[in-house]
Amino acid sequence: METLKDLRLYEKMYFTLFNDVTKAVKELQQKNYIQAETTLKNAQCKTEEIYVSEGRSLSNRKFTRASLRKTKKCV
Repeated sequence: METLKDLRLYEKMYFTLFNDVTKAVKELQQKNYIQAETTLKNAQCKTEEIYVSEGRSLSNRKFTRASLRKTKKCV
């Protein structure tokens, strides 16, 4: 069962992704493809950081935090 803390975490992650996806769509419409890609990759990283910083462990997931960093090249 999800707690209020869990719901707030997912809400924060959702709005982070939603806002950055909206920004990336605008960039795509303006044909700024590289910037759109960068915006989406940064959104992945920001959302991952929110998840990890809120005390969630990725160790029980298919991907570990280290493998996510390698694939997305989060800074």
